[in-house]
Amino acid sequence: MGLTLFFILCTPHFSLVSTHDYVTLTYAFDRVGSPPTLWNHFAYPWQFFYEQFEALLPALILFAFLCLGKGSLSRGKLSLNRYDQVFLILMGLGPFFVTLLLSLLQGLKLRAGWGQPLFSLGGILLFAYLQPKITAQRFYSFIALFTVLMLGAWTGYSLAFIRGKEPSSANFPGQDLALTLTQEWHKSYHQPLAYVAGSRWLAGNLAFYSADHPHVYISWNKKLSPWIQERDLQKKGAIFIWAKDEILPLDLSLRFPRLSKVIIMQLPWLRNKALAPTEIKVAYLPPAAIA
Repeated sequence: MGLTLFFILCTPHFSLVSTHDYVTLTYAFDRVGSPPTLWNHFAYPWQFFYEQFEALLPALILFAFLCLGKGSLSRGKLSLNRYDQVFLILMGLGPFFVTLLLSLLQGLKLRAGWGQPLFSLGGILLFAYLQPKITAQRFYSFIALFTVLMLGAWTGYSLAFIRGKEPSSANFPGQDLALTLTQEWHKSYHQPLAYVAGSRWLAGNLAFYSADHPHVYISWNKKLSPWIQERDLQKKGAIFIWAKDEILPLDLSLRFPRLSKVIIMQLPWLRNKALAPTEIKVAYLPPAAIA
């Protein structure tokens, strides 16, 4: 029954990735490159496990607070049928352990942030099996503890990025970048920005914060951006954006001969003004009607 349920849940995803060059898998494998050593097969899964435990520890402390004291649990009052039990276990714990197994077998160094969606049903799983008894006093105490932990985490997080000595994505001036480039595009071509092409991080920031919300052509790669029709991009034009030290595709100038001269932008980091400004390269592909 468990395997049948698993395949029912996963079949739509398998169908999608099989027709899109398995992009969800190739994307992940492209970002987890590591030296092929036997030690990696054990060190990297353990590192990922510890990182997830560290991230979940405040939530586990809060939940444990609800379960302390005599008569705090009311197990048995909520009965789960066999199907619900299997579903909660598979979806609450399955993604995490499958990811660990993949790291163990392949020796992959997983990114800590990838663990965030793996526990989407973890809270429901804990409540369903332990069933803490929520009284008014326990609820208000829980809210007080939650507030203290959140304020402590917020303070530590803020100080780390205000006083940090290394650049952080949390301080990246994505909104300033998008506003500046979108305004420059409107000023030059008097029409909405339909496309942005370039590195995933920079192009994604521009598209997210721009009022025009252009389509993103990731790394000028059709496999990474199967939704892009390059002919339409050539017609409507685009902003090309990439990091200063990034190596561009060799055929880029041949594919886009109307590309403008490269401009180097300097933008100060948010919150931490002691860091040197980030430098970004930008070029404009004018709309075909204007060019």
